[in-house]
Amino acid sequence: MESDVQARALDLDVQIRWIPKAGARTTSTQRLLFDEMVFPVAIPSLLPRGRPLREPHVLGTLPILHKGLVGRNDGAEWSWPVWFERLGVTAPVQGGLRFDNLGTAITAALQGSGVVLARSLLVHDALAEKRLCRVVSSNWDMTSSKAHIIRWPAALANDRRVALFVDWVVKEATRTPFR
Repeated sequence: MESDVQARALDLDVQIRWIPKAGARTTSTQRLLFDEMVFPVAIPSLLPRGRPLREPHVLGTLPILHKGLVGRNDGAEWSWPVWFERLGVTAPVQGGLRFDNLGTAITAALQGSGVVLARSLLVHDALAEKRLCRVVSSNWDMTSSKAHIIRWPAALANDRRVALFVDWVVKEATRTPFR
């Protein structure tokens, strides 16, 4: 869901949303599920020895994949210029391919098109299966400016079915190793 208005229009009882962290606190009608990390990933063959770069400046020589519209402010964690500055990469950020959503950008990275900034939840399996690898050490990970929550209407705050479902979802989220 992009907005609360859309959710109300669909008459949903329970929603799982990815929202700005400022609104992702636990309340009487929502609970925090995941607080993700953002980091660059690529296929192993794009990196020397298929491992994270020892010299982050090498990132400036690799093809870069971009997510979202030019100039859109999704948070510092999605900005290649911010990453280059943090890593001490002095080369300018290459234009590279631009994708309208992160899923498509990750798919392009899986096809060997370049390095993409990814969310931990979305690349966990590809990392575990070694289809993707981290480009730099996990010491460089940035916390996402958004988080996953589960939310329900106040009118259902005392509904046992909703409470059971929410408790189950929260329990499963806490068991997830890549939070």
